[in-house]
Amino acid sequence: MKTILHYLKYLLSIAIFQSMLFSNSQVYNGSRVFISEFHYDNVGSDVNEFVEICSLSGYSLDGWQIELVNGSSSTVYDTRELTGLGTSFPNRVGATKAEIFTSLQNGAPDGIVLRAPDGSIHEFISYEGTIVFEGVASTNVGVAENSATPVGTSIQNNGFGDWTSGNTETSGLENSNNLWLPTQAYQLFWNGTDNNWNSRNWNLWDRITDPNNALGQGPGIYDFSIVNINSGNVVIDYYLDNNNPNAITGYVDNVETTIQTLYLNGGTLTVTDTGRLDVSNNVENDGTLIINGTFNVPNVLTNTGTLVLGSDLISASNLTNSGIVNIGDNTFTQATVTGNISTNTSINFEIEDNVSKDFLIVNGDLELGGTLNLTVDANYNPPTGTTITLMTYSGNLTGTFATTNIPMDWTLDLSTPNEINVVKNSTLSIESDFLNNTLSIYPNPTTDNITISSSTSINSISVFNLLGQQVINTSQTEKIDISHLESGIYLVKLKTESGEQTKRIIKE
Repeated sequence: MKTILHYLKYLLSIAIFQSMLFSNSQVYNGSRVFISEFHYDNVGSDVNEFVEICSLSGYSLDGWQIELVNGSSSTVYDTRELTGLGTSFPNRVGATKAEIFTSLQNGAPDGIVLRAPDGSIHEFISYEGTIVFEGVASTNVGVAENSATPVGTSIQNNGFGDWTSGNTETSGLENSNNLWLPTQAYQLFWNGTDNNWNSRNWNLWDRITDPNNALGQGPGIYDFSIVNINSGNVVIDYYLDNNNPNAITGYVDNVETTIQTLYLNGGTLTVTDTGRLDVSNNVENDGTLIINGTFNVPNVLTNTGTLVLGSDLISASNLTNSGIVNIGDNTFTQATVTGNISTNTSINFEIEDNVSKDFLIVNGDLELGGTLNLTVDANYNPPTGTTITLMTYSGNLTGTFATTNIPMDWTLDLSTPNEINVVKNSTLSIESDFLNNTLSIYPNPTTDNITISSSTSINSISVFNLLGQQVINTSQTEKIDISHLESGIYLVKLKTESGEQTKRIIKE
């Protein structure tokens, strides 16, 4: 009744319901357990009569029991105690365990009981009619076998209570018509109307069809990863519609959720500022992943879509960016990532003033590549030499941005250890132009020496590698020996009477 009421409340346009729902009773101690296949009659002498049970991979069936029920007397005529683990589906999270019986009756009707370790009837199905046993009415599978049924076939459950006969027998293996567990531990069907998943209290194993073909797939499977069970309800966060990548939008809000693996192949997933999402394995984002709350990934977060880092509570052992990373979502944000970051495409920052600005803290190593995009408010005009820190890192720095898309009057500065800065050149670029016209470094590239020519006095010269380490500090301008430096790119920071200027040189 609870399941039916749930559907009547949330499905907007279901005209006909078939008996295709599994209730919460099919979940026991964290695993779904159900009867998935059986065979009882065939042409000639009956052979290979069996009952198969399906559960989650790695779930022990110790204490479970199969009972065969005689429909004419409502008594048990055979019993089998289950032990150990089932055989796991290849590359999936389900498992099956088949038990061979000497004979399954075909007396019309007969039944099969799956009894849980606590002694309760967990599931009760029948064939060729309905039975009442221990006060519980059976669920008739609706299909049957007879003396003309080919050897090597069986009756199979597709994972959602839809039974079919005449299937090629797969005892101990995944059913050929299986729709349950295509890639993840749990599965829901979506009705195509309500995108704010967290606003709904889903019952575990609800099957929700899409009668209007709203997603272009007809009644079909949309996979989600289901998380914590709280007070009999299931809070879900979103998974992935592989075939229709723009269909799903979801939120994590005011809950602590844990899932195994998150693949966001499209759509948008937002962890709100009060939400928390823990992913025990990897995250692959090819949609839009907005993190404004707590987000923990002990392994790898791979971004090929749009990733918004809007929180200082983000943890990932390795964040690899081959898409777009925005610091903040239309607000100025300080974000912190505990782990290593490697970016080879685009990372975007905004500055409104020296307080309202995007700022990323990396508690780990930083590998730069791709493009740095910086937007500075047109009304922000700080004094020349103003330094704004975009990023800090606690580990090692490797690489540099291949390209920078920043305003002309700002310069990227990697010379300060453990910081990625931009420096204001001048309000109208007059001073910058003056320095550029009166100051030069040559030869560039070079193999041994550089000469700095300037029409204004130079107070000091500092040379930094791309790790931010100062390798030379001098006031000599005529000729500086850099032959002892390793080949690579270096930044030369010059302080003159007219201001500061940073130039890049290449040591061959």
